[in-house]
Amino acid sequence: MTSPAHSSRSAEALPPFLYPLPADTEPDWLKDLRARAFDIYHAHGLPTRRHEAWRYTDLSFLAETPFTPSPSVTLDRNGLESAEILSFSAPRIVLVNGHFCEHLSNLSALELGISIQGFDASPPDSVRSALERGSLSRALDTFPMAALNTALFQSGLVITVEPGVAIRTPIHVVSLALSSHGPHFSVPRIVVHLQKGASLSLVESLGSLGAEPTFANSVTSVLLDEGAHLSTTRLVRERPDSSRIETTLADLGPDARYDNLTLVFGGRLVRNEVYATLNGAGAHAEVRGIYGARTGEHVDNTIFVDHVAPQATSGQLFKGVLGGTGRAVFQGRINVGRGASGTDGQQLHKAMLLSRGAEVDIKPELYIYNDDVACSHGATVGELDEDALFYLQSRGLTREVARSLLVEAFLSDMLEVVSHAPLREALESSINTWKQDVLSAEHPS
Repeated sequence: MTSPAHSSRSAEALPPFLYPLPADTEPDWLKDLRARAFDIYHAHGLPTRRHEAWRYTDLSFLAETPFTPSPSVTLDRNGLESAEILSFSAPRIVLVNGHFCEHLSNLSALELGISIQGFDASPPDSVRSALERGSLSRALDTFPMAALNTALFQSGLVITVEPGVAIRTPIHVVSLALSSHGPHFSVPRIVVHLQKGASLSLVESLGSLGAEPTFANSVTSVLLDEGAHLSTTRLVRERPDSSRIETTLADLGPDARYDNLTLVFGGRLVRNEVYATLNGAGAHAEVRGIYGARTGEHVDNTIFVDHVAPQATSGQLFKGVLGGTGRAVFQGRINVGRGASGTDGQQLHKAMLLSRGAEVDIKPELYIYNDDVACSHGATVGELDEDALFYLQSRGLTREVARSLLVEAFLSDMLEVVSHAPLREALESSINTWKQDVLSAEHPS
Protein backbone atom coordinates (compact mmCIF):
# COMPACT_ATOMS: atom_id res chain seq x y z
CA MET A 1 0.00 0.00 0.00
CA THR A 2 1.28 3.42 -0.86
CA SER A 3 1.18 6.40 1.43
CA PRO A 4 -1.92 8.58 1.66
CA ALA A 5 -2.84 10.57 -1.42
CA HIS A 6 -0.76 13.70 -1.00
CA SER A 7 0.79 13.91 -4.47
CA SER A 8 -0.15 17.00 -6.47
CA ARG A 9 -2.46 15.01 -8.72
CA SER A 10 -4.10 13.18 -5.83
CA ALA A 11 -4.53 16.24 -3.68
CA GLU A 12 -6.19 18.03 -6.57
CA ALA A 13 -8.46 15.11 -7.43
CA LEU A 14 -9.54 13.72 -4.11
CA PRO A 15 -10.48 16.46 -1.68
CA PRO A 16 -11.97 16.28 0.84
CA PHE A 17 -10.87 12.64 1.13
CA LEU A 18 -7.21 11.84 1.72
CA TYR A 19 -7.00 8.11 1.31
CA PRO A 20 -4.28 5.48 0.90
CA LEU A 21 -3.96 4.63 -2.77
CA PRO A 22 -4.03 0.96 -3.83
CA ALA A 23 -0.83 -1.03 -4.14
CA ASP A 24 1.26 -0.95 -7.32
CA THR A 25 1.23 -4.75 -7.43
CA GLU A 26 -2.35 -4.91 -8.70
CA PRO A 27 -3.05 -6.50 -12.11
CA ASP A 28 -2.98 -4.23 -15.15
CA TRP A 29 -6.72 -4.53 -15.81
CA LEU A 30 -7.49 -3.20 -12.34
CA LYS A 31 -4.93 -0.42 -12.61
CA ASP A 32 -6.54 0.68 -15.88
CA LEU A 33 -10.02 0.61 -14.35
CA ARG A 34 -8.89 2.62 -11.34
CA ALA A 35 -7.09 5.15 -13.53
CA ARG A 36 -10.25 5.72 -15.56
CA ALA A 37 -12.35 6.04 -12.40
CA PHE A 38 -9.80 8.41 -10.88
CA ASP A 39 -9.95 10.64 -13.97
CA ILE A 40 -13.77 10.66 -13.94
CA TYR A 41 -13.87 11.82 -10.33
CA HIS A 42 -11.13 14.33 -11.05
CA ALA A 43 -13.26 15.79 -13.86
CA HIS A 44 -16.41 16.01 -11.73
CA GLY A 45 -15.01 16.63 -8.27
CA LEU A 46 -17.28 16.35 -5.26
CA PRO A 47 -20.81 16.79 -6.69
CA THR A 48 -22.46 20.12 -5.96
CA ARG A 49 -25.98 21.41 -6.44
CA ARG A 50 -24.86 22.85 -9.76
CA HIS A 51 -24.83 19.27 -11.06
CA GLU A 52 -28.32 18.40 -12.32
CA ALA A 53 -28.38 14.99 -10.60
CA TRP A 54 -27.45 16.65 -7.29
CA ARG A 55 -29.68 19.73 -7.48
CA TYR A 56 -31.60 18.80 -4.35
CA THR A 57 -28.81 17.19 -2.29
CA ASP A 58 -26.00 19.23 -0.78
CA LEU A 59 -22.71 17.46 -0.01
CA SER A 60 -20.80 20.59 1.00
CA PHE A 61 -20.73 19.49 4.65
CA LEU A 62 -18.49 16.59 3.62
CA ALA A 63 -15.81 19.02 2.50
CA GLU A 64 -16.07 20.79 5.84
CA THR A 65 -15.57 17.61 7.90
CA PRO A 66 -11.99 16.33 8.49
CA PHE A 67 -12.62 12.74 7.38
CA THR A 68 -9.72 10.31 7.57
CA PRO A 69 -9.53 6.77 6.17
CA SER A 70 -11.38 4.21 8.24
CA PRO A 71 -8.90 1.79 9.78
CA SER A 72 -9.28 -1.96 9.82
CA VAL A 73 -10.67 -2.24 13.33
CA THR A 74 -11.82 -5.12 15.48
CA LEU A 75 -15.43 -5.21 16.59
CA ASP A 76 -16.56 -7.66 19.25
CA ARG A 77 -19.95 -9.36 19.48
CA ASN A 78 -21.20 -6.87 22.06
CA GLY A 79 -20.45 -4.06 19.63
CA LEU A 80 -22.25 -5.87 16.84
CA GLU A 81 -25.31 -6.42 19.02
CA SER A 82 -25.46 -2.69 19.76
CA ALA A 83 -25.93 -1.94 16.07
CA GLU A 84 -29.46 -1.54 14.75
CA ILE A 85 -29.42 -4.46 12.33
CA LEU A 86 -32.11 -6.86 11.21
CA SER A 87 -32.60 -9.79 13.55
CA PHE A 88 -33.55 -13.07 11.86
CA SER A 89 -31.94 -16.46 11.36
CA ALA A 90 -29.73 -16.69 8.27
CA PRO A 91 -26.08 -17.14 7.26
CA ARG A 92 -24.40 -13.84 8.13
CA ILE A 93 -21.46 -11.94 6.69
CA VAL A 94 -20.12 -8.94 8.60
CA LEU A 95 -18.11 -6.10 7.07
CA VAL A 96 -16.69 -3.32 9.25
CA ASN A 97 -15.42 -0.30 7.32
CA GLY A 98 -15.55 -2.54 4.27
CA HIS A 99 -13.32 -5.24 5.80
CA PHE A 100 -14.57 -8.81 6.14
CA CYS A 101 -14.84 -9.86 9.81
CA GLU A 102 -14.64 -13.63 9.89
CA HIS A 103 -15.05 -13.88 13.68
CA LEU A 104 -18.43 -12.13 13.53
CA SER A 105 -19.66 -13.93 10.44
CA ASN A 106 -21.53 -17.23 10.45
CA LEU A 107 -21.31 -19.18 7.20
CA SER A 108 -21.60 -22.70 8.59
CA ALA A 109 -25.05 -23.20 7.08
CA LEU A 110 -24.17 -22.16 3.54
CA GLU A 111 -25.73 -24.26 0.81
CA LEU A 112 -23.74 -25.86 -2.00
CA GLY A 113 -23.24 -23.78 -5.12
CA ILE A 114 -22.54 -20.40 -3.54
CA SER A 115 -19.10 -18.88 -2.99
CA ILE A 116 -18.52 -16.00 -0.56
CA GLN A 117 -15.08 -14.43 -0.42
CA GLY A 118 -13.90 -11.42 1.54
CA PHE A 119 -10.77 -9.61 0.41
CA ASP A 120 -8.50 -7.10 2.12
CA ALA A 121 -6.14 -6.43 -0.75
CA SER A 122 -6.74 -6.52 -4.49
CA PRO A 123 -10.01 -8.21 -5.48
CA PRO A 124 -9.67 -11.65 -7.07
CA ASP A 125 -9.53 -11.94 -10.85
CA SER A 126 -12.88 -13.74 -10.70
CA VAL A 127 -14.63 -10.38 -10.33
CA ARG A 128 -12.98 -8.85 -13.37
CA SER A 129 -16.00 -9.49 -15.61
CA ALA A 130 -18.29 -7.79 -13.10
CA LEU A 131 -16.10 -4.71 -12.74
CA GLU A 132 -15.29 -4.38 -16.43
CA ARG A 133 -18.74 -5.20 -17.83
CA GLY A 134 -19.58 -2.45 -20.29
CA SER A 135 -22.71 -1.06 -18.67
CA LEU A 136 -21.21 -1.15 -15.17
CA SER A 137 -18.05 0.56 -16.33
CA ARG A 138 -19.96 3.22 -18.28
CA ALA A 139 -22.06 3.94 -15.20
CA LEU A 140 -19.02 5.54 -13.60
CA ASP A 141 -19.45 8.45 -16.01
CA THR A 142 -22.88 9.12 -14.48
CA PHE A 143 -22.08 8.44 -10.83
CA PRO A 144 -18.90 10.27 -9.73
CA MET A 145 -19.08 8.93 -6.17
CA ALA A 146 -19.12 5.39 -7.56
CA ALA A 147 -16.06 6.37 -9.58
CA LEU A 148 -14.37 7.55 -6.37
CA ASN A 149 -15.13 4.20 -4.74
CA THR A 150 -13.71 2.34 -7.74
CA ALA A 151 -10.54 4.41 -7.61
CA LEU A 152 -9.94 3.74 -3.91
CA PHE A 153 -11.60 0.56 -2.62
CA GLN A 154 -9.19 -1.98 -1.16
CA SER A 155 -11.48 -4.38 0.65
CA GLY A 156 -14.87 -5.90 0.19
CA LEU A 157 -16.89 -8.96 -0.60
CA VAL A 158 -17.49 -11.20 -3.61
CA ILE A 159 -20.59 -13.43 -3.82
CA THR A 160 -20.93 -15.91 -6.70
CA VAL A 161 -23.71 -18.42 -7.36
CA GLU A 162 -23.04 -21.24 -9.80
CA PRO A 163 -25.20 -21.92 -12.88
CA GLY A 164 -28.63 -23.33 -12.17
CA VAL A 165 -28.26 -23.18 -8.39
CA ALA A 166 -31.20 -21.85 -6.38
CA ILE A 167 -30.09 -20.74 -2.90
CA ARG A 168 -33.16 -21.20 -0.71
CA THR A 169 -32.00 -19.45 2.49
CA PRO A 170 -31.43 -15.66 2.44
CA ILE A 171 -27.85 -14.46 2.94
CA HIS A 172 -27.51 -11.60 5.45
CA VAL A 173 -24.75 -9.03 4.85
CA VAL A 174 -24.10 -6.60 7.71
CA SER A 175 -21.98 -3.61 6.67
CA LEU A 176 -21.09 -1.12 9.41
CA ALA A 177 -19.08 2.09 9.38
CA LEU A 178 -17.16 2.44 12.64
CA SER A 179 -15.44 5.59 13.87
CA SER A 180 -12.75 5.28 16.52
CA HIS A 181 -10.68 8.49 16.63
CA GLY A 182 -12.26 11.31 14.67
CA PRO A 183 -14.59 11.28 11.65
CA HIS A 184 -13.96 8.35 9.29
CA PHE A 185 -14.57 7.76 5.60
CA SER A 186 -14.89 4.25 4.14
CA VAL A 187 -15.31 2.79 0.65
CA PRO A 188 -16.87 -0.70 0.90
CA ARG A 189 -17.25 -2.72 -2.30
CA ILE A 190 -19.51 -5.72 -2.89
CA VAL A 191 -19.67 -7.76 -6.09
CA VAL A 192 -22.57 -10.16 -6.70
CA HIS A 193 -22.47 -12.47 -9.73
CA LEU A 194 -25.31 -14.87 -10.42
CA GLN A 195 -24.48 -17.20 -13.26
CA LYS A 196 -26.99 -18.60 -15.76
CA GLY A 197 -30.25 -19.69 -14.13
CA ALA A 198 -29.06 -19.05 -10.56
CA SER A 199 -31.16 -17.40 -7.86
CA LEU A 200 -30.39 -15.76 -4.52
CA SER A 201 -32.07 -13.64 -1.85
CA LEU A 202 -29.65 -11.12 -0.35
CA VAL A 203 -30.45 -9.10 2.78
CA GLU A 204 -28.31 -6.12 3.85
CA SER A 205 -28.22 -4.26 7.17
CA LEU A 206 -26.28 -1.01 6.83
CA GLY A 207 -25.42 1.43 9.59
CA SER A 208 -22.75 3.01 11.76
CA LEU A 209 -21.21 2.82 15.22
CA GLY A 210 -18.92 5.03 17.28
CA ALA A 211 -18.81 8.45 18.85
CA GLU A 212 -17.68 10.37 15.74
CA PRO A 213 -19.32 11.00 12.35
CA THR A 214 -18.85 8.44 9.60
CA PHE A 215 -19.31 8.65 5.85
CA ALA A 216 -19.59 5.43 3.84
CA ASN A 217 -19.33 5.64 0.06
CA SER A 218 -20.37 2.12 -0.87
CA VAL A 219 -20.83 0.43 -4.24
CA THR A 220 -22.45 -2.90 -5.07
CA SER A 221 -21.85 -4.31 -8.55
CA VAL A 222 -24.51 -6.81 -9.65
CA LEU A 223 -24.01 -9.08 -12.66
CA LEU A 224 -26.97 -11.29 -13.60
CA ASP A 225 -26.46 -13.81 -16.38
CA GLU A 226 -29.27 -15.25 -18.49
CA GLY A 227 -32.28 -16.32 -16.43
CA ALA A 228 -30.71 -15.37 -13.08
CA HIS A 229 -32.83 -13.88 -10.30
CA LEU A 230 -31.50 -11.72 -7.47
CA SER A 231 -33.74 -10.34 -4.75
CA THR A 232 -32.11 -7.69 -2.55
CA THR A 233 -33.66 -6.30 0.63
CA ARG A 234 -31.68 -3.50 2.25
CA LEU A 235 -32.20 -1.66 5.54
CA VAL A 236 -30.24 1.54 6.16
CA ARG A 237 -30.29 2.93 9.72
CA GLU A 238 -27.66 5.61 10.20
CA ARG A 239 -26.89 7.65 13.30
CA PRO A 240 -27.91 11.35 13.24
CA ASP A 241 -24.33 12.52 12.57
CA SER A 242 -23.43 9.91 9.94
CA SER A 243 -24.02 9.72 6.21
CA ARG A 244 -23.97 7.16 3.43
CA ILE A 245 -24.08 7.06 -0.35
CA GLU A 246 -25.14 3.58 -1.45
CA THR A 247 -24.76 2.96 -5.18
CA THR A 248 -25.95 -0.22 -6.89
CA LEU A 249 -24.84 -0.86 -10.47
CA ALA A 250 -26.77 -3.78 -11.99
CA ASP A 251 -26.39 -5.44 -15.39
CA LEU A 252 -29.21 -7.80 -16.43
CA GLY A 253 -28.88 -10.44 -19.13
CA PRO A 254 -31.72 -12.11 -21.08
CA ASP A 255 -34.70 -13.10 -18.91
CA ALA A 256 -32.82 -12.05 -15.76
CA ARG A 257 -34.78 -10.51 -12.89
CA TYR A 258 -33.59 -8.03 -10.27
CA ASP A 259 -35.77 -7.09 -7.29
CA ASN A 260 -34.46 -4.30 -5.06
CA LEU A 261 -36.27 -3.14 -1.91
CA THR A 262 -34.47 -0.47 0.14
CA LEU A 263 -35.65 0.92 3.47
CA VAL A 264 -33.97 4.06 4.81
CA PHE A 265 -34.56 5.35 8.34
CA GLY A 266 -32.14 7.81 9.92
CA GLY A 267 -28.92 9.53 9.00
CA ARG A 268 -27.77 13.05 8.35
CA LEU A 269 -27.72 12.23 4.65
CA VAL A 270 -28.46 8.95 2.90
CA ARG A 271 -28.50 8.67 -0.88
CA ASN A 272 -29.69 5.44 -2.46
CA GLU A 273 -28.57 5.28 -6.09
CA VAL A 274 -29.67 2.39 -8.32
CA TYR A 275 -28.54 2.11 -11.93
CA ALA A 276 -30.03 -0.94 -13.65
CA THR A 277 -29.23 -1.73 -17.27
CA LEU A 278 -31.57 -4.19 -18.99
CA ASN A 279 -29.18 -5.59 -21.57
CA GLY A 280 -31.05 -8.81 -22.32
CA ALA A 281 -34.43 -9.41 -23.92
CA GLY A 282 -37.10 -10.26 -21.37
CA ALA A 283 -35.17 -8.83 -18.41
CA HIS A 284 -37.09 -7.26 -15.53
CA ALA A 285 -36.02 -4.82 -12.80
CA GLU A 286 -38.29 -3.97 -9.87
CA VAL A 287 -36.91 -1.15 -7.70
CA ARG A 288 -38.87 -0.25 -4.58
CA GLY A 289 -38.26 1.82 -1.49
CA ILE A 290 -39.64 2.87 1.88
CA TYR A 291 -38.07 5.85 3.59
CA GLY A 292 -38.54 8.14 6.53
CA ALA A 293 -36.94 11.47 7.41
CA ARG A 294 -37.33 13.81 10.35
CA THR A 295 -35.59 16.97 11.53
CA GLY A 296 -31.89 16.92 10.63
CA GLU A 297 -32.27 14.05 8.15
CA HIS A 298 -32.07 13.99 4.35
CA VAL A 299 -32.97 10.96 2.22
CA ASP A 300 -32.32 10.88 -1.54
CA ASN A 301 -33.51 8.04 -3.79
CA THR A 302 -32.08 8.39 -7.29
CA ILE A 303 -33.07 5.59 -9.68
CA PHE A 304 -31.99 5.14 -13.31
CA VAL A 305 -33.37 2.21 -15.31
CA ASP A 306 -31.88 1.90 -18.79
CA HIS A 307 -33.85 -0.24 -21.26
CA VAL A 308 -31.41 -1.42 -23.91
CA ALA A 309 -32.89 -4.74 -25.07
CA PRO A 310 -36.41 -5.42 -26.40
CA GLN A 311 -39.32 -6.87 -24.42
CA ALA A 312 -37.85 -5.83 -21.07
CA THR A 313 -39.93 -4.47 -18.20
CA SER A 314 -39.31 -2.38 -15.10
CA GLY A 315 -41.14 -0.91 -12.15
CA GLN A 316 -40.31 1.77 -9.60
CA LEU A 317 -42.45 2.26 -6.49
CA PHE A 318 -41.40 4.42 -3.54
CA LYS A 319 -43.24 5.60 -0.45
CA GLY A 320 -41.95 8.00 2.17
CA VAL A 321 -43.07 9.52 5.47
CA LEU A 322 -41.56 12.81 6.62
CA GLY A 323 -41.85 14.61 9.94
CA GLY A 324 -40.39 17.73 11.53
CA THR A 325 -38.21 19.49 8.97
CA GLY A 326 -37.14 16.27 7.29
CA ARG A 327 -36.06 16.47 3.66
CA ALA A 328 -36.37 13.90 0.89
CA VAL A 329 -35.62 13.61 -2.81
CA PHE A 330 -36.91 11.19 -5.41
CA GLN A 331 -35.35 11.23 -8.86
CA GLY A 332 -36.58 8.42 -11.08
CA ARG A 333 -35.52 8.03 -14.68
CA ILE A 334 -36.59 5.52 -17.32
CA ASN A 335 -34.49 5.52 -20.48
CA VAL A 336 -35.77 3.54 -23.49
CA GLY A 337 -33.18 3.00 -26.21
CA ARG A 338 -33.85 2.77 -29.94
CA GLY A 339 -33.60 -1.01 -29.91
CA ALA A 340 -35.81 -1.50 -26.85
CA SER A 341 -39.14 -2.23 -28.55
CA GLY A 342 -41.87 -3.70 -26.38
CA THR A 343 -40.62 -1.92 -23.27
CA ASP A 344 -42.94 -1.54 -20.29
CA GLY A 345 -41.64 0.86 -17.65
CA GLN A 346 -43.71 2.13 -14.72
CA GLN A 347 -42.82 4.60 -11.98
CA LEU A 348 -44.75 5.85 -8.95
CA HIS A 349 -43.77 7.87 -5.88
CA LYS A 350 -45.98 8.72 -2.89
CA ALA A 351 -45.05 10.79 0.16
CA MET A 352 -46.89 11.56 3.39
CA LEU A 353 -46.00 14.74 5.29
CA LEU A 354 -46.61 14.73 9.03
CA SER A 355 -45.72 18.40 9.49
CA ARG A 356 -45.72 21.68 7.59
CA GLY A 357 -41.95 21.89 7.82
CA ALA A 358 -41.24 18.64 5.95
CA GLU A 359 -40.34 18.81 2.28
CA VAL A 360 -39.88 16.40 -0.62
CA ASP A 361 -38.55 17.18 -4.10
CA ILE A 362 -39.66 14.86 -6.91
CA LYS A 363 -38.18 14.68 -10.40
CA PRO A 364 -39.62 11.92 -12.62
CA GLU A 365 -38.04 11.56 -16.06
CA LEU A 366 -38.89 9.55 -19.18
CA TYR A 367 -36.48 9.47 -22.13
CA ILE A 368 -38.06 7.43 -24.91
CA TYR A 369 -36.43 6.73 -28.28
CA ASN A 370 -38.77 3.97 -29.48
CA ASP A 371 -42.47 4.12 -30.40
CA ASP A 372 -43.40 0.60 -29.27
CA VAL A 373 -43.43 1.22 -25.51
CA ALA A 374 -45.77 1.51 -22.53
CA CYS A 375 -44.28 3.87 -19.94
CA SER A 376 -45.80 6.03 -17.23
CA HIS A 377 -44.91 7.96 -14.10
CA GLY A 378 -46.88 9.43 -11.24
CA ALA A 379 -46.29 11.24 -7.96
CA THR A 380 -48.40 12.34 -5.00
CA VAL A 381 -47.52 14.29 -1.86
CA GLY A 382 -50.05 14.88 0.90
CA GLU A 383 -50.68 15.30 4.59
CA LEU A 384 -52.57 12.95 6.88
CA ASP A 385 -56.25 12.78 5.96
CA GLU A 386 -58.07 14.82 8.61
CA ASP A 387 -61.39 13.16 7.73
CA ALA A 388 -59.88 9.73 8.32
CA LEU A 389 -58.37 10.93 11.59
CA PHE A 390 -61.74 12.29 12.70
CA TYR A 391 -63.46 9.02 11.80
CA LEU A 392 -60.98 6.91 13.78
CA GLN A 393 -61.18 9.26 16.77
CA SER A 394 -64.98 9.10 16.65
CA ARG A 395 -64.60 5.35 17.12
CA GLY A 396 -62.76 5.88 20.39
CA LEU A 397 -59.14 5.95 19.26
CA THR A 398 -56.78 8.63 20.49
CA ARG A 399 -55.34 10.99 17.89
CA GLU A 400 -51.89 9.46 18.38
CA VAL A 401 -53.15 5.91 17.74
CA ALA A 402 -55.16 7.11 14.74
CA ARG A 403 -52.10 8.77 13.21
CA SER A 404 -50.08 5.62 13.78
CA LEU A 405 -52.70 3.46 12.04
CA LEU A 406 -52.84 5.76 9.01
CA VAL A 407 -49.06 5.71 8.61
CA GLU A 408 -49.08 1.93 8.96
CA ALA A 409 -51.81 1.59 6.33
CA PHE A 410 -49.90 3.88 3.96
CA LEU A 411 -46.79 1.68 4.06
CA SER A 412 -48.26 -1.78 4.66
CA ASP A 413 -48.48 -3.01 1.06
CA MET A 414 -44.79 -2.32 0.42
CA LEU A 415 -43.68 -5.44 2.31
CA GLU A 416 -45.99 -7.81 0.46
CA VAL A 417 -43.13 -8.61 -1.92
CA VAL A 418 -41.06 -10.07 0.96
CA SER A 419 -41.93 -13.77 0.95
CA HIS A 420 -39.59 -14.84 3.79
CA ALA A 421 -41.81 -14.47 6.90
CA PRO A 422 -39.05 -13.98 9.54
CA LEU A 423 -37.46 -11.27 7.39
CA ARG A 424 -40.78 -9.56 6.81
CA GLU A 425 -41.44 -9.53 10.56
CA ALA A 426 -38.00 -8.03 11.22
CA LEU A 427 -38.67 -5.30 8.66
CA GLU A 428 -42.08 -4.57 10.17
CA SER A 429 -40.43 -4.21 13.58
CA SER A 430 -37.92 -1.68 12.19
CA ILE A 431 -40.69 0.31 10.54
CA ASN A 432 -42.76 0.35 13.74
CA THR A 433 -39.79 1.50 15.82
CA TRP A 434 -39.12 4.40 13.48
CA LYS A 435 -42.81 5.24 13.20
CA GLN A 436 -43.23 5.52 16.96
CA ASP A 437 -40.11 7.67 17.24
CA VAL A 438 -41.20 10.14 14.57
CA LEU A 439 -44.80 10.35 15.81
CA SER A 440 -43.60 10.91 19.38
CA ALA A 441 -41.36 13.72 18.16
CA GLU A 442 -44.30 15.32 16.35
CA HIS A 443 -46.60 15.11 19.37
CA PRO A 444 -44.57 14.46 22.54
CA SER A 445 -46.58 13.30 25.52
